[in-house]
Amino acid sequence: TTQFLVFTQNPLQPAPADSVRVPVALTELGFAHGCAVQDLWSGRALGPFANEFAPFVRRHGAGFYRLSAKGPTK
Repeated sequence: TTQFLVFTQNPLQPAPADSVRVPVALTELGFAHGCAVQDLWSGRALGPFANEFAPFVRRHGAGFYRLSAKGPTK
């Protein structure tokens, strides 16, 4: 018996990362002065962020966050 394998991509490349950083520019969401972030699934306050919020999200995963203005917005 002979068996042939056909690959459409190089099979010797390393596996993709288990998690990836997902950056979000807060000014693009209307938070000119930063915001406070809370993880809604765990209930934990993740702290204030000034320019960017960039959580690591697991492959095939998701995050659920509340972003609240921490100062006056214009």
